Amino acid sequence: MVDVTKNLKVYTTYGPKTAKGTKPAIVAKMIEKAKRPLFVVGSEVLEEELLARAKAIAKKGIPVAATGHSIKGFIDEEGVDAKYINIHFLGTFLCDPKWGGLDDNGCYDLIILLGHKKYYINQVLSGLKNFQT
Repeated sequence: MVDVTKNLKVYTTYGPKTAKGTKPAIVAKMIEKAKRPLFVVGSEVLEEELLARAKAIAKKGIPVAATGHSIKGFIDEEGVDAKYINIHFLGTFLCDPKWGGLDDNGCYDLIILLGHKKYYINQVLSGLKNFQT
């Protein structure tokens, strides 16, 4: 008999022990130092104020991976390089060191996530954490 509850705890990222809030200045410095950042936005980003902020970040030259129906907020936006991708596929591709990225220029060294439901994105991040090669 397998204790499913015990086994699942190993592979999830729920809880405050695995994530901590960070000051915006620290995040800005991380983005500045990254050679190949990727901005991954979820459907929750379509809220008006959050979408405006996401577009401002994207206009800094960071490529956008629009998941769910978030691509609606970036269609025909001047100065934004947004491409649609399924979040589960993206999670799988990010584990592959041979993946060329959305633009075929190589892997990303920083992933910025915004506008995802916690319970949904945690499973994708769990896959990255536990199954990266």
